[in-house]
Amino acid sequence: MKIVLNYRHRNERLEEALQELRHTFIYNLWDINEIVASGSDAVIFEFKQILKEYLRFLNLSFRLKRAAIPIVTWCLDMPNIGARRWKLSLLLKTKLIDIFATHSLQELSNSMATILYLPNAAWPSKYNLGPITLEDLRNPDFYTTDVSFIGNIDSLKHPEHRQRTEFLNSLGALLQKNGITYRFEDSRYLNFSTQVDLIQKSRININYGCGADRYEIKS
Repeated sequence: MKIVLNYRHRNERLEEALQELRHTFIYNLWDINEIVASGSDAVIFEFKQILKEYLRFLNLSFRLKRAAIPIVTWCLDMPNIGARRWKLSLLLKTKLIDIFATHSLQELSNSMATILYLPNAAWPSKYNLGPITLEDLRNPDFYTTDVSFIGNIDSLKHPEHRQRTEFLNSLGALLQKNGITYRFEDSRYLNFSTQVDLIQKSRININYGCGADRYEIKS
């Protein structure tokens, strides 16, 4: 298959997956004539770009429908991406989107699109054992940290992470009181190799919550 990726920036994860499946892709075609001429089989839109340029999306989506070219969107942060709830609901009831891939299923029961549950997962080519062996991991002296966390912990800029930050602050105080070492790091400031090294050298690596969910709604 040949797929158009209408994204603001390169999406290396999608590129890698498509290449492994022997598909080809081309970036940012917004003219229906160019899309048809390219022989593309589908268009994948970044959901944030749909919201930011919804008039442009609507203009193209109607033409894609007439050309019988499927419309797909992959939303990494739904619904906490600044979308007004009525806008999200209206968009998913218009039948303009054929497949909506998301890692949060909140408030999507009335969608006319096919919902594809796509939970967060590790990127295998970036997160892997590398040169470290299972024997290394079985060696108690290999570890440098007792407990670690890697993720977004900026609750001022991202209030959806408030509960996570409060939990980690409380946990950190308890761990320190009991002489247990820990490192809680914001993933935005760590490259992949540093993240992997920290996870591998931590006795316990913890996860807390999903920032994609609306925190006022229980999932």
